Amino acid sequence: MLGLQNGIIKTTAEFQNDEIRLKEVIVTSAALISMAVLISIVLLFCFSGEISSLVFNGNVEFYFMFRILAVFLPIYTASIFFISLLNGLGKYKNIILINIFSNIFGVIFSAFLIWQKGIDGAILGLILTPVLTFIFSVGPIIKSFKDSYSFSVTQFNIGLLKYFFSYSAMMFVTAFIAPVLFIFIRDFIMTYAGEEQAGYWDAINRFSSFYMMFPLTLINFYFLPELSKKSDNNSKAKLLLSYYKYIMPFFATGLILIFSLRVAIIKMLLSDGFMAMDGLFKWQLAGDLFKACGFILAQQFFVKRLTKDYIITEIISSLILFVLSFILIKQYGAEGATIAYAFENLILAIALFFYFRKDFYSSPHL
Repeated sequence: MLGLQNGIIKTTAEFQNDEIRLKEVIVTSAALISMAVLISIVLLFCFSGEISSLVFNGNVEFYFMFRILAVFLPIYTASIFFISLLNGLGKYKNIILINIFSNIFGVIFSAFLIWQKGIDGAILGLILTPVLTFIFSVGPIIKSFKDSYSFSVTQFNIGLLKYFFSYSAMMFVTAFIAPVLFIFIRDFIMTYAGEEQAGYWDAINRFSSFYMMFPLTLINFYFLPELSKKSDNNSKAKLLLSYYKYIMPFFATGLILIFSLRVAIIKMLLSDGFMAMDGLFKWQLAGDLFKACGFILAQQFFVKRLTKDYIITEIISSLILFVLSFILIKQYGAEGATIAYAFENLILAIALFFYFRKDFYSSPHL
């Protein structure tokens, strides 16, 4: 979706009581997304074989999967668009129910496809399951707009293009840097510590991504739209402090519990062969705690549309992680990568606090 999700959430939340501006936001963003989808469909159909070869290590037999993806891409993209609109409108109950039903039926649907088609069914499940999100989101969207909104191409506002492209730029920078940095660090570990250690590091990162969904999803689905609605620093400060007062203690307790049960978790989710990754937990969990502390502050880049500041921050923090990883992996192996991750997120959280410190000054609770 061109990285427009945060922009759609922010503007929808900001203009939900301004019918004219909200129509312009919806029509303009929908037009941009439609153009991107059309281009993607053409590319997927024309280069399905090449993409299959790239993704599946030279195997072109799965080209038809990418053509199926092209067919369902408009529905998949529409589902993300609808969820972003509902998010901006503060329809949190609807979003929760959509996710619950989509996941339940998605698992059943995927299991049936795997049973019937094997590996082809598994891939089809990944492609088709998001369609369920679209199906379950149509009703809430119609209910939200049927009474007072009609849309037309005349509501397209070319002045909003620069606004939305700024959000795309932020997301594209992250989308490019993150996987490249991941590959570099993994290569460092393989070079200086071996493939086995690289496997441990990869496993701890995958495990981390599961529980990190809790604070990251909560921030994106609730705090970002709520921060967008606040026009004064006092209200923003109270909201930010509520995150640290109520969410972070709960999350920190969960991390302590994970650390206490790390041996059982490794045995349950992986195998005894991964017991050597036990030493990676303390630094990974510390890094995730610092990341959760800083991520709420980083939303201010989106709320205030500080594109240049965000890109500079992303580049600098990535360079810090790159340099620290290169130095520490040589001495500590995979553990060095998690140490670098912890320190990079600590430095980033502190830097973000000082950068946005004025947002806390108006709070009477400080």
